[in-house]
Amino acid sequence: MDPYLSIVLCGRNDNYGGDFVQRLQSFLDWNISYLEKYKIKSEIIFVNWNPVNENLPIDQLIKLPINRQYVIFSIITVPNEIHESYSKTGQKEIIPIYEFVAKNAGIKRAKGTFILSVNADILIHEQIFHHISKYRLSESNYYRANRIDFKKVNTKLTRRSIWKTAFVVSLKGFTYYFSPYLPKKIQYGFCLIFNQMRIKWEFWKLKNQKICNKFKINVVYDNAVFHVHSSASGDFMMMHRNNWQKLNAYPEYTSISTHTDFLFTLLSHAFFKEKTFFYPIFHQDHERRYELNKMNSEKYSIETMEICQDLNRKILNKENITPYLNGEDWGLMNIKLKSAQR
Repeated sequence: MDPYLSIVLCGRNDNYGGDFVQRLQSFLDWNISYLEKYKIKSEIIFVNWNPVNENLPIDQLIKLPINRQYVIFSIITVPNEIHESYSKTGQKEIIPIYEFVAKNAGIKRAKGTFILSVNADILIHEQIFHHISKYRLSESNYYRANRIDFKKVNTKLTRRSIWKTAFVVSLKGFTYYFSPYLPKKIQYGFCLIFNQMRIKWEFWKLKNQKICNKFKINVVYDNAVFHVHSSASGDFMMMHRNNWQKLNAYPEYTSISTHTDFLFTLLSHAFFKEKTFFYPIFHQDHERRYELNKMNSEKYSIETMEICQDLNRKILNKENITPYLNGEDWGLMNIKLKSAQR
């Protein structure tokens, strides 16, 4: 019997961010414990992209919880020569891992009824697993989650220790920094209410442009981020496997991973209904390959954002958007990849 949920993530054995192995281990310990607790028949697929041959392989750097009854763990390896074939085209910025091509390889081979694409430093709230365990997810939806970032915790990871060091939450359209002087959970609830009001205000301004212009009130016209929950969308995107197939998964033609998750969220919104969980996911803060200001100013990133803006206009005008989908060979479909199950 195939699993109900497939969780797909990617990485390599270069200890990205200084503590990638530790964050990956926390991901496995945390999320597998709840998958087992709520008896969710599932598989976790780690796509091992462009591994460093001189380093220990990823399967020797992690430990899996023993006595698992409901969770299967698999490693799919994409060798260096496939990575090099993408780098040599000149159409992508040369980086160690092409994140969304890697995730697509896992999504293509996933067996779950629903497929969740995440990153290796994400800890999913217990109540989200509880909701999934009811087996009531809808094929007509795509599922998103708000993201709370927290500082590195040197003790055992618990919800209490995470909330204690939480410092920012990414919601639909906006981010909010927590005050250290008020309970974080209360602040989170307040942010949810305030953010809904703020989104409504942005749409009201758009409908009443003449009034806004008269009183010199700023109106945001390129407002895709108010229509779709695109914040941190590479960290949590879940939908039925048929929907991933319909959209041909993440666009593989973009020149860099930056904003590709945003582009895919727009595509999903054009076909399916958005559902955001009340409970958040947690993201451990770490060093990044790119600074946000640098990403948004680089040539490749600007090109991708222009694609996103053009797609958003076409969606709003109800124009054909199928040219923005991959070809049928997405996810390295025609390449046999080494797979090991643990």
